[in-house]
Amino acid sequence: VGPDLGTSFDGDSRERTWSVGFALSYRLPGRGDRAEYADARLRLRRSRLILAGLEQAVQREVREGYRAMEFGRQRQATAVRAAELANRQLTAEHRRLDLGLSDPFRVLEVEENATAANLAAARARFSLARAITKYSLSSGQIR
Repeated sequence: VGPDLGTSFDGDSRERTWSVGFALSYRLPGRGDRAEYADARLRLRRSRLILAGLEQAVQREVREGYRAMEFGRQRQATAVRAAELANRQLTAEHRRLDLGLSDPFRVLEVEENATAANLAAARARFSLARAITKYSLSSGQIR
């Protein structure tokens, strides 16, 4: 702050001018904070939606595993029962052959049916074991 140099040298003291410079920088309160807060809320909401989606996916996987396991149990029970009946029929067909009431072709045909039924039972056991393992993994019982 001081007298203007142009007027201070010409001797006229009435025409003195003064100039003052001032700069003020002030951050308006809350604007940046509000934006950061809104951004944080959006990130939190996005994270919660992602978490909810993952939870639903896990629940769906557990439900599907349980259904597959129950279906596998029913399938195995049916296949085992069919194999038992086919084996009984094979035994009966052998007796009929021994008594002369059947022919070897018929025995081979029944034997083929019994083999197919036993194979179906083995596949059903395997399918059930796989379904149980998948359910146990999805429900967190095993890792």
